[in-house]
Parts: sequence; C-alpha cells; structure tokens
Amino acid sequence: MSKIKFVIAAVAVTFAIGYSADGVKIGEQVWAPKNSDIKVKGSTCYNDDAEMCKKYGRLYTWKQAKKACPKGWHLPTDDEWKTLKSTLGNPSKAATELTAKEGWNDYKGKKVVASDIYGWSALPGGMKMNKDKFYDVGKAGYWWSATEYAEDTAPNWKIENDNSAFIEYNHEESFLSVRCLKN
Repeated sequence: MSKIKFVIAAVAVTFAIGYSADGVKIGEQVWAPKNSDIKVKGSTCYNDDAEMCKKYGRLYTWKQAKKACPKGWHLPTDDEWKTLKSTLGNPSKAATELTAKEGWNDYKGKKVVASDIYGWSALPGGMKMNKDKFYDVGKAGYWWSATEYAEDTAPNWKIENDNSAFIEYNHEESFLSVRCLKN
C-alpha cells in the first residue's frame, strides 16, 4: 500500500516540474491534474509566498501563461474550455465535478461541498491584478485561455465558491493560474 502512495506522489511531483505525461481524461480531452508551477520569468505566487505556489501553482500574465506548459501540453484555447464545459453540462455541475474536495470556503467561511469526480482538483488560487493586489484565494480559481479577445484582454475560465463555472475576461497583465491540456 505505501508503495502505491509513493508512486502517486512521484507522479504529482514530476508533473509540477513538467516531466510527467499523465493527466485527467474528461471526454476526449486530457487535462493536467494540477495547476502549472513552471517558473516563467515574471510569474509569481499568491502574496509572493512560495508556499502558496506549492498548493495552488504559479500565477501568470497572459503572455507568460503561453510558456507555462511542459512539452507535449499547451495552454487551452477558448474553444477547448468550451468543449470541457459542454462535456460536463451545466456550469454548476461543471464546477462541482472539477472542484477539489478540500480548500474551498464560501464568503461566510463555510466549507464548500464538491465531488471532484474526475480528479481535476480545481483549487481557489485567486489572482493578482494591478501589479500589486491579490484577490480571491480560497474563494475563486481563474485559468487563462490561449485565445486573445481584444488587444489587451483574454478570456479565462473561472470557478467560484458558490459552485458556478463560467468564462469571463481579464486584462492580459492580470496574473491567473494555468491548467495545461495535452496536445
């Protein structure tokens, strides 16, 4: 039994630094099992705290995000995020089935119930805006799309602590998480 636990831990560690080919299959897509933690110049951890990177992965601007996936993986496009959403069904179901079982609280501090049936393990890593302000850790997760929407705006997938999942738009200089998709 302990040998199995060690192998699972080794896969998680190797993916975090970009070497594992394992992933989470949802429909026809294979997603990374956790947020990227690949160091890209200028990327950061929530509150500039390295311990936060261990839990939530790094935060990237949109341009940095395009360099944050290991070989054989890529930053998903808006259409690929929409495919994930349509595979799962309605936004509430998508959020519940992708959200990690631990680590989420509502705005009153109450634990959010989630199933994480696919092992996607979405965590509320928050975001950084305006070059110095961090927001929403513990309450929302934001993941970049590779698709540019306007000159300085790109779509991102967002899961909130009320079990909703949707696409929104952020300035490309905001810092969000990256979830890689297998090529």
